[in-house]
Amino acid sequence: MSESKPKERRSFRRLSYLVNNRMQLTMAFYMLAVLLGVAGLYLAALFLLPGQGTIEQLNAQETREVMLRANLIYFVLAACILFTVIILVSHRVAGPAFVIERALKGINTGNLDQRLSLRKRDYLKTMATEVNTLAQSMRDRQELLQDLDRCLQEPDVSAARELVQRLLRDEPAKTSDEPEVVEAPEESVSA
Repeated sequence: MSESKPKERRSFRRLSYLVNNRMQLTMAFYMLAVLLGVAGLYLAALFLLPGQGTIEQLNAQETREVMLRANLIYFVLAACILFTVIILVSHRVAGPAFVIERALKGINTGNLDQRLSLRKRDYLKTMATEVNTLAQSMRDRQELLQDLDRCLQEPDVSAARELVQRLLRDEPAKTSDEPEVVEAPEESVSA
């Protein structure tokens, strides 16, 4: 009787953390810029504190209150700025993700006539191109199946065989260039 060893689980380690260099580095740059802006706000808040002679005249409780107010103002302003920047930057990803999701739902329900269009500076354009290619491929297969149905209705066995072979080889019904993602004006994102 042989002892069965538990299957060893291979650990997965990503070799490169920059999967989409342009997008990841741009977002990192935005976050770094926000961090530097927040640090600048903090320095500005420190300079707005009362002058050196005045602060020495304050007792411990008053000094504490001034510091708490300055820090509160600083953190509220920093949070507002950070929130705004994150919303603006994430919109470049969330908007296209929403459009792609809506297009995939449409494809799933049989609407193959969609073309994705993203704004000029949006991310996920390669994914949108792949969704457009998928829709085109499915349209081509649908045309092949319609041709096959016609061949089977008028007993043309040789033509039906050829169409089945094309389907098995994943050949499109007609050769066409790979569809590109159409760039929409900056204001709109549509499917």
